[in-house]
Amino acid sequence: MSLRIKLYNSLRINYDSNYGYYAGSLNLWNQILWNFIFPGRLFHRIVGNTIFRKKYNKFYYNKNDTIDFKNIFTTFNNDGAVILNNYFSEQEIENLKKIYSEEIKELKKIEEKKSESITLPLKKDLIKFWLDENLIGLLKNMSSSNILARNYPLMTYHTNFDDQLSSKDKFLKNYRSKFADDWHVDHANLFNLHVLLEDINENDMCMEYIPGSHKKLNQTYLYSDEEIRKLKTKIKKCYGKKGTIYIHYGNTIHRMKTVHKTTRLQLHFEFTSKTNILINSNLIAKCLSSNFDLNNLNKFETEICAGLFPPIAKKGYSLINNKYFPSNPNIT
Repeated sequence: MSLRIKLYNSLRINYDSNYGYYAGSLNLWNQILWNFIFPGRLFHRIVGNTIFRKKYNKFYYNKNDTIDFKNIFTTFNNDGAVILNNYFSEQEIENLKKIYSEEIKELKKIEEKKSESITLPLKKDLIKFWLDENLIGLLKNMSSSNILARNYPLMTYHTNFDDQLSSKDKFLKNYRSKFADDWHVDHANLFNLHVLLEDINENDMCMEYIPGSHKKLNQTYLYSDEEIRKLKTKIKKCYGKKGTIYIHYGNTIHRMKTVHKTTRLQLHFEFTSKTNILINSNLIAKCLSSNFDLNNLNKFETEICAGLFPPIAKKGYSLINNKYFPSNPNIT
């Protein structure tokens, strides 16, 4: 158990709902205390402009008049998550699945594993899913104009899970899940965007979230079922037909609700407001393994991907204190 959890448990105020690793508290004064002791998360939210309640000004790239993005923004702003049913058509989804049929076969080979993901090689058809201007514009309204891709595009598959265990059962069995099936929050400035590649109904395995929980001063602890019940808020589920999208902000309390004998196949995209970009040279090679030419990205797409695929510096880079900086172009 980490020193941070031990410290939290020594000061916890409710043994009925805060036990073991389930140290997350929804008590305002308790949250103020922990943000004072560990101010890093709050600082990052301020830097990323994701902490203050937003006011809709305009939609940056609204090219789809059939979708009421202002209403979508209002829901996202109020709830911390939003579901867009059938955003992509069934035909678009099936075409993409054909293109990545080999990757899907590999994902579905897993037997003992419960969750698997694969970084996708970039192809033109994937770009319109990953870097959709309307959706990224929505994220910009929720944070700042500096939205960037945080991670490389993933396809994920979940299977072989048992029915959901309560946090109390896990605690009594001394079992800590390796997966995201406990109530938790993500990185401070993270926006997760998922595209369903297969139909999911409300009784299947799916993500659940607590509407409005993003407005709280949450820390990165697990939250017990008892603590969540204190909110007396109806839990919302993310499900729908293939092509449905659900998006959630990192400070929204959520979990994967596991259901035996059900599966979930989806695209997984991550975006961030300024912080925590997961640049990785191995994944750059994976993304470009299909000979995709980054020069084919338009200006908007290039700007969103700048953190993952750094631009070529005119005079290369200098290594200073183990950090890379563009070399001064005036020095030869």
